[in-house]
Amino acid sequence: MRLWVAGGLLLLGWARHRGTFVENKGQVYPEARYEAVWRNHRIYLTPTGLAILLVDDKGFHEAHWNRWGDPKPVKAHFFRIHWIQGRSIEPQGESPEPTRYNFFQGTWRATNAQGFHEVWYRGVYPGVDVRFRLTEEGLKWDWLVSSAEALAAIRLWYEGVSISAEGDSLRIETGVGTFIEKLPRVYLQGSNQSLKARYRIEGKYVSYELLEKAEGKLVVDPVVVFSTFSGSYSDNWGFTATYDLQGNAFGGGNVNDMVWNANPGGMYFPVTPGVVQGTFGGGVNYSTNTPIFWGTDIALWKANPTGTTILWATYLGGSDNEQPHSLVTDAQGNLYLMGASRSSNYPTSPNAYQPTYHGNIDIVISCISANGDQLLGSTYLGGSGEDGLNSRLFPLYYFYADDGRGEIILGDTACYVISSTRSTDFPTTPNAYQKILRGGMDAVICKLSLDLRQLYASTFLGGTNADAGYSIRVGLGEIVYAAGGTNSTNFPTTARSYQTTYQGGRADGWIALLD
Repeated sequence: MRLWVAGGLLLLGWARHRGTFVENKGQVYPEARYEAVWRNHRIYLTPTGLAILLVDDKGFHEAHWNRWGDPKPVKAHFFRIHWIQGRSIEPQGESPEPTRYNFFQGTWRATNAQGFHEVWYRGVYPGVDVRFRLTEEGLKWDWLVSSAEALAAIRLWYEGVSISAEGDSLRIETGVGTFIEKLPRVYLQGSNQSLKARYRIEGKYVSYELLEKAEGKLVVDPVVVFSTFSGSYSDNWGFTATYDLQGNAFGGGNVNDMVWNANPGGMYFPVTPGVVQGTFGGGVNYSTNTPIFWGTDIALWKANPTGTTILWATYLGGSDNEQPHSLVTDAQGNLYLMGASRSSNYPTSPNAYQPTYHGNIDIVISCISANGDQLLGSTYLGGSGEDGLNSRLFPLYYFYADDGRGEIILGDTACYVISSTRSTDFPTTPNAYQKILRGGMDAVICKLSLDLRQLYASTFLGGTNADAGYSIRVGLGEIVYAAGGTNSTNFPTTARSYQTTYQGGRADGWIALLD
């Protein structure tokens, strides 16, 4: 019996060397035999395991752009994974690539270093080999095991981190964030029938445990999870993501094509042919204390389930600034978007509920076809004030990009939106629970037709201070469950509810049921 145990580890991004382990010829510390790079992070393969250096991406980015200010420290975390009671093995690079690498980093220098797509350790334990490889889905390490008894010999020591079980996954706590290592899927070769297995954790030691007997060859495949870059030469930020029933992934962010006016080949965000909007709509730079202050369009893209192919990518925006807040797909794979716009010419569809801009910042809701080539519906939704943002003027705004709150979801016959407004004239419907803005900012909860032509229901919800809407769900009988944050001491509550009074502090949460 041969058993494959394969797992994904710290899926941080596609390697800088395009999936390559580069041999160490003096460019890093001597114990390392091979080095791989993700973004600002590094992994080193040694004779007794691997060592990983994680760098705080946000701190590194801030330090990079603070070129003319005082130097800023950047947080990093170094840890190791050793195989306990295993052999010290010289790893062997396989599947070489033709590229050669040269390094000149102070005293750390190397020339003519070769890259390999795979690195093998053979005979770590009796009947056990290990293979490391970098794919576009992430870093994978596979155990090739001759028997269930050989599998039981594998024991790993996670030195320098805190580990715990989280469901069937391994939770790794570091000084720069938490990472999840998913349990590989175990199944009989030639069959899709899964076998039960789990991580066994004893302090800082981890092993694999097969929970049922199996005859014949077994395969344990890596869990397919991916992390990739959009490929844009412009500045761009991710805001939201979703998936469809086929497992395709959708990403939504904003992109600033005004930053890089000169770049290789004039490439900006990598749009695909025939999409809804193939060119940057424009933008305006405002002062940094202004909502949606940088000149951006919404950027949307669809990737296949493994993240190896962009199926389509498009801009969506007018001549001023936009940002997306929430995405969801319907059963046909059409993509619904909810966001906010400053543009008076944001793309809207014929017979949209609100085809025109009402001033300041409006909520925008759009539906794009599954293949990205049609705008099936698109509308503004707002009044003359600031709509669609958790305003930075109030304590509910706590951290960078905290204005991008709110959600869109789909029911059988309608789409539902929750967000926030500072407009006294935000559109409401005749039977709304609350028809007026009571405070500096209120939550808004809205129900629209799927073609975005009709507003079925719309209400404010809030007290006399600041209130915001974050999340929404629909239950049986189209009962709406909504949640958000409040600074109001008189947020509307009902008799015998769990908590009828404001508890103080920076903010309280709220939950409401509406019919």
